[in-house]
Order: sequence, then C-alpha cells, then structure tokens
Amino acid sequence: MKVNNKLLNMFGQVLNSASHVITKIMYRQRFFLLVLSKIVNAFETMKLDEPQDEEKQNRKANYLTALAEMLLIPKQVLLAQFSSLRPLLLQSLHSKVSSLLLSALAALLNLIQDAPDLMDSYADTLLDNFLSLLEFKGNMSVRLKAVTCIGALTLLPSPTLIPMKNRVIKSLCHTLDDRKRSV
Repeated sequence: MKVNNKLLNMFGQVLNSASHVITKIMYRQRFFLLVLSKIVNAFETMKLDEPQDEEKQNRKANYLTALAEMLLIPKQVLLAQFSSLRPLLLQSLHSKVSSLLLSALAALLNLIQDAPDLMDSYADTLLDNFLSLLEFKGNMSVRLKAVTCIGALTLLPSPTLIPMKNRVIKSLCHTLDDRKRSV
C-alpha cells in the first residue's frame, strides 16, 4: 500500500516495505482522536444534575456505547486520552439506564485489564461504584458485569487492595443472596 507522506518520501530509502516497515494509515487512532472530543462535549452538555427524560438518558447511552466501541485502539493512544475519558466513564456509572451502565462497565473493565497501574489511583472510587451497582435492580447483566469488574480489580497491586478487603467481602455476601443465582 502506497502512502503519500512527507516522512516516507524524505526517508524512502529506509522506510519501505523491503525494510519490513509497516506503512498502514492509522485510521482507528485518527477516528478516535477526531470523534472523542465531540463525544465528550456532547455528553457533558447534558448535565447529570438536571432531571432528565428517557430520551436524554438514551442519547447519553448511545454516546458512551460509541465510546466503548472506539476503545479498541492501541493502549498508548488510549492512555494518552485517559484524563478526558475518566470523568465521562465515572459519571455514567451513576445512571439508571442499563445499556449505559453496561457500556461504561465494559470500557472500565478493558481499562483495568490493559492498564492496572494507571487505574491504581482510582481503585477506591471504582470499587465504591462497582459495589453500588451490585444492588442494581433494573438488569441482571449490570450486576454480573459489576462482579466481573470487581474481580478485575485483583490485577491491581496488593497494597492497594488489602484495605478494601473487608468492605468487598461484606458487599459480596449480599450478592450471594441475589434472586438470580447466576450473579
């Protein structure tokens, strides 16, 4: 695939397929960087503090679902944009729309698994949100995903997790009595 690029033209003797250089266009990263700011701005314009109708909640769910699908990009790009993603994901965990919660939990699960060192400083906040979602009555899948996210937090360093142990055990005891046994 021929890419018209100044850098490739300048160093064409070295940067070519004979040297095993990959010259693919980084469409996923470009698309992510172009669309991320628009999604963040649109999501933040609908403030969580205001009473919202179901249409606005569904629109928020759509924004976050699109964002969760776009998070399938290289780790370096994702980590570079984490500061703008974090408030968006944490705010969405307070929603009552199950599709929004599932998208946010899936995105956070990916971030915890891909970058546990980055998520270490937010472990307490994340754990509080995950534990509160264990009692979500609207959808069993949300409770299942919250349990999965709590399990993924075990990837974090032990000194971070030990102070949280008793709180997690007490909260998970209530989950054992869930009316849906698959939780």
